[in-house]
Amino acid sequence: RQLMDKGDAKWFPIGRSKFLEGTSMGMNQQDRFQRIQEQSNYLASFVEANQDSWKSISRTMSQLNSAMREKLDGMLTELRDLQLELKQQRMLKELQAEQGTTL
Repeated sequence: RQLMDKGDAKWFPIGRSKFLEGTSMGMNQQDRFQRIQEQSNYLASFVEANQDSWKSISRTMSQLNSAMREKLDGMLTELRDLQLELKQQRMLKELQAEQGTTL
């Protein structure tokens, strides 16, 4: 208790489990293993349920990625068209200035 009060963690029995070793929990060994099995089953179902969630999130992100790429490709095409149109208008104005006529 004094080591805990001082904040000294060296006393802590690393690698040992009160759950597996202790009889102070009021459980016999069969009960402890039954509890471990139940917790393992719960964890397995939890992981499986989350795995489905991650698959769903992954599909959604993939769809979002495709939609964003499509949208960005469309915007890029529009920008290129606009750039070409501006270039053509500038060339037309230069040509008209050379000929001395205006529209």
